[in-house]
Amino acid sequence: MKRIVRILGFLLAYCLMFSLTTGSYRSSRSLQDKLVHEKWAEDVDYLIEKLPELHKNLFFKISRDEFLAMVSLFKQKLPELNPDEFQVGLSRLIAAIGDSHTLLRPRITRAFPLMLYWFEEGIYVINTLPEYKEILYSRITKFHNHPIENVVKAYQEIIPHENKAQIKNNIPQIMASAPHLHGLNIIPDRDFLELTVETEQGKSINVKMKAIPFIGAFKGIVDMSYSEDDPLYRKNRGQFYWFEVLENKKTVYFKYNSCRNKSSEPFSEFSKRLLTAIQDNPVDKLVIDLRNNGGGNSNIMNPFIQELAHNQKVNQKNHLFVIIGRQTFSSAILNALDLKKKTKAIMVGEPTGGKPNHYGEIKFLKLPNTKMVVTYSTKYFTHAKKDTPSLMPDIPVEFSYRDYREKRDPFIEAVFRKISELL
Repeated sequence: MKRIVRILGFLLAYCLMFSLTTGSYRSSRSLQDKLVHEKWAEDVDYLIEKLPELHKNLFFKISRDEFLAMVSLFKQKLPELNPDEFQVGLSRLIAAIGDSHTLLRPRITRAFPLMLYWFEEGIYVINTLPEYKEILYSRITKFHNHPIENVVKAYQEIIPHENKAQIKNNIPQIMASAPHLHGLNIIPDRDFLELTVETEQGKSINVKMKAIPFIGAFKGIVDMSYSEDDPLYRKNRGQFYWFEVLENKKTVYFKYNSCRNKSSEPFSEFSKRLLTAIQDNPVDKLVIDLRNNGGGNSNIMNPFIQELAHNQKVNQKNHLFVIIGRQTFSSAILNALDLKKKTKAIMVGEPTGGKPNHYGEIKFLKLPNTKMVVTYSTKYFTHAKKDTPSLMPDIPVEFSYRDYREKRDPFIEAVFRKISELL
């Protein structure tokens, strides 16, 4: 009997100790969470104090009162948020400003192995890992039972944008981000995603995917190899600029991917070689492709544009074409605008992601506690009399999934179709 009493006493003491340690753990955890949320609140306060001072004109779209009301509501919710929800909420707050150069630089630590593109028919998987090869070239219909249309709407709230082209360009780039999908409450577990797609054969299938570290995440993906039959725009993707003489078309194709100087050949030297090729070859047309140029330094191209304006061989009506698209942004759109104003160039392609009149010349603001970085605009650029959301093409072109799969370039085809109409 005494032995039973001793055992019961031991169990009672153990249960009491477990209860006390569990309570202590919960109390410690609660205190830790409270400190984290206080640090978040400090970062929000710091942002709201500094950003109106630093930005060229923070309240050009949303009023100060509307913005501060959003801030107040966000701060009230901080104790309920996890880190991913905090990042998403802060992104939503900054996106409400309406300046595509002012944004929270995303922290993507883990991602699902998907490379996506928004074609005319929808958002498609254009690359993935071999283990998910069955969904390659499929159209996405759902993320974890959420219709793709609802997922797009959720992302629209956290991506700063000034036009539809920016939405079509930017959403596919972060749609596979595990922190964002989790922070938007699209997936309950940031490490797992159930994806529903429609295959090329019209079959609907579900695939469960596991998130992987973002750095180096896309090594070994299925379809990133170069091939001889790739269209011109998909060649030399890592080069800032290059050109090719298309003798059978009497045309020089000049791809300008980034407004930056190559260390091996500064643009000033490259442009001389390009102009010499135009002069020395039996060509009378020039195509300048800016569709994948996200910007840099617009001044780099300015001397070339000045020379091109006086080049009688190609600066003629229906002899000079500029291809633009949803990725044409920042300094690249300034170059496109200069080409439109100073030469006889015809614009071909999609509306630009960049806005002709826009805020820019970014600087960086680091939040003191989370160390998250916010970019903000310090200047306003006016380059068009009419304030339009995009630079619109003279010859609009849609890019279809079928074009991509069959390795066609509808943009360059539109150029040569225009030329053939004149012959």
